[in-house]
Amino acid sequence: MYDFCGLDFGTSNSTVGLKTAQGYGLAALEDGKPIIPTAVFFDFDEDKMLFGQKAVHQYIEGAEGRLLRAIKSILGSNLMDEKTFIQDRQLSFREIIGYILAHLKSEAEKSSGSKLQKVVLGRPVHFNDNDPKKDQRAQDILREVALEQGFKQVEFQYEPIAAALAYEQQSVRKETLALIADIGGGTSDFSIIRLGTQSQDRKQDILANAGVHIGGTDFDRKISMKEVMPYFGKGSTVKTMTGGKIGLPVSYFNDMATWHRINSLYSDDKRDTVERFLRSTNHPQQLQRFHTLMDFELGHLLNTRVEEQKQILSSQSSSILDLGFVEKGLNLELQQTKSNQAIEEELEKLGRVTADILKQAGIKKTEIEAIFFTGGSTKIPILKKKIFDVIPQAEVIEGDAFGSVGYGLVIDAEQKFS
Repeated sequence: MYDFCGLDFGTSNSTVGLKTAQGYGLAALEDGKPIIPTAVFFDFDEDKMLFGQKAVHQYIEGAEGRLLRAIKSILGSNLMDEKTFIQDRQLSFREIIGYILAHLKSEAEKSSGSKLQKVVLGRPVHFNDNDPKKDQRAQDILREVALEQGFKQVEFQYEPIAAALAYEQQSVRKETLALIADIGGGTSDFSIIRLGTQSQDRKQDILANAGVHIGGTDFDRKISMKEVMPYFGKGSTVKTMTGGKIGLPVSYFNDMATWHRINSLYSDDKRDTVERFLRSTNHPQQLQRFHTLMDFELGHLLNTRVEEQKQILSSQSSSILDLGFVEKGLNLELQQTKSNQAIEEELEKLGRVTADILKQAGIKKTEIEAIFFTGGSTKIPILKKKIFDVIPQAEVIEGDAFGSVGYGLVIDAEQKFS
């Protein structure tokens, strides 16, 4: 029996890598599946917590309670020290992260049949792009939370390096200089690494690491703001006493389109603000829809539907967003071309990061032999093209979009703890 694991606590999904007598693999975390949505639902009627797809399903089914998703986005942000109301009690965000890590640990132990004492946690290259102190504090908090949940030893590895280890173990048969592009739910992380070297000190094989706080949830938000929120009153105005015009603050729509900000809209003062605008807006039907989202706390459901359509648009030119849960018969046609335009700014940043990491490594783009894509957002064709355009001669390798990091983390855990 092995007492170590690799834990990929992701913004959108999580996995746990295990070592067994048969080799490396991923723990069954929910209904026999190795990938679990990083979500928790506080069921008020049953006074219990549900995790993963069960949490999302319970929320969508209309159970009385509170859903939290993309909680990893809190790490490195100004919300790290804040608390949130869960029914009649306040919980800190680190407590909620603790509940999720405890659940992942428990399910992984059931899957492995052994007590897990040691863990390598995946982390983005930057929790915070601009503040090294917040970045370090985010890692420190995650370490403390893991220790509080029963792990005795906690180490960290960059997520793209973990993905590289998985790629190397599964596919590399000769020495290869590779760019690892891990585009997840909350961050985009890159590494340039020599694989297949069989060297003992892997640090010398890592030429550069880079990361930026852009991921799938940002794409969801941008698509929602451009294509969906105008149907909920974004851009609507109210005449002022002086004859001017003002609109509901854009921050309200931005929060409704941002997973970890949605619940902040459900306060009494913000509901009152929307009601005041609703009484005198020149677009009452649209703003009434926004009021419905707040009144029935449907924000997470809306974001779930937008995320689903984004995934469909990765392989189709158009899709239909069913908003019948807000207004009977309301459907929006989304176009792949418009969705691509909505995230163009983020894609340009990813292209620049790709070029910058080559400079950081001190190598020419022609020296990169392979690009290894992992992370759920790499299913977006235009995203891969933006990175490939920087290094057009490289071989493109498609990794396990959701499992590569967890798989690589347990490889790293064996190296660190054995």
